[in-house]
Amino acid sequence: GVPSSDNPSEFDVAFATVNKEFILTIPKLDMTDKEAVISDANEIANMFSEKTFTSDLVIPNSGSHGTIISILYTYSFTNGEKDENNIFIDTDGKITRPNYLEGDKQVNIKFLIKKGEEIMKLELSVYLIKLPMTDTEAIILAKPTLDLGDTSNRTTPLALSTSLEYGVEVSWSSPNNDDNLINLSTGAITQPTYTQGVKTVTLIATLTKGSASPVTKEFTIIIPTLAITSNEAISLEYEDLTLGDTSNITESITLPVVGLHGTKINWSSDNTYIFSNEGVVHRPEDNDYTVKLTATISKEGGIDKIKIFEIVVKKKEQNECDALSQALGYCS
Repeated sequence: GVPSSDNPSEFDVAFATVNKEFILTIPKLDMTDKEAVISDANEIANMFSEKTFTSDLVIPNSGSHGTIISILYTYSFTNGEKDENNIFIDTDGKITRPNYLEGDKQVNIKFLIKKGEEIMKLELSVYLIKLPMTDTEAIILAKPTLDLGDTSNRTTPLALSTSLEYGVEVSWSSPNNDDNLINLSTGAITQPTYTQGVKTVTLIATLTKGSASPVTKEFTIIIPTLAITSNEAISLEYEDLTLGDTSNITESITLPVVGLHGTKINWSSDNTYIFSNEGVVHRPEDNDYTVKLTATISKEGGIDKIKIFEIVVKKKEQNECDALSQALGYCS
């Protein structure tokens, strides 16, 4: 029956509400191919979220949701121009940073993500930081900076550097510096004498750093002569001075009194009647005569040199008559 108001506990029990909680697990639908493609595309995008890479990276060829990932193409930028030949991703999807000489590179990669009939194309841009400089690259960069200036007519000392930028060391050698015209330690140049002539010396710079193979750079140094000295001028004139064939003289000879390089020549005959100091010939009538002709070669500041010539003056033929004899009426 209905409880009376005089018994409230009976009333509460009759009208109380009791709740019971149940946990239901509702499984999600299987991932569609489209969802798998989108999810794996996001994973690739997250892989490149940093944009800048200082280490190598391998791009997977499959996604975590069963997709197939392939690279359609890649290209980089060189000097602001698109470069499809300079690729930094190999066929296995490994991204390799450019070397120091190539410099930092922006690389664009276009992916194809596929599962079943669902396909998505995704293009990403990454910035690859160049690798640290190697010893070999240091030498390559330093080599063009090694310069000796104008070496075509060099008389002033050479700056033979022993170290360059990037920690590159330099040593110097020469295959033809036998006269030590170039001091390989100081770079000082000693000019050759005039008689030695202009000299050409080859200098070889060997560039080294660490374990890199040495690299050489060659220079050709042309060293002009000193001005000719008085003694050199005298010696050269002594060697060059000639009167030709003097074994059959029948006429006067012009004797030079000025030689090469400002030298002077003084002539002296031991028989001036037959052959004068000026080269005038008086042919004898009885016999041939041999005259000793002395040339004294001089130049101020130098030591004189003497060169002797033998002059054979031929006698007159019987039908010959010189001008003086004709003038005196001795000729018939």
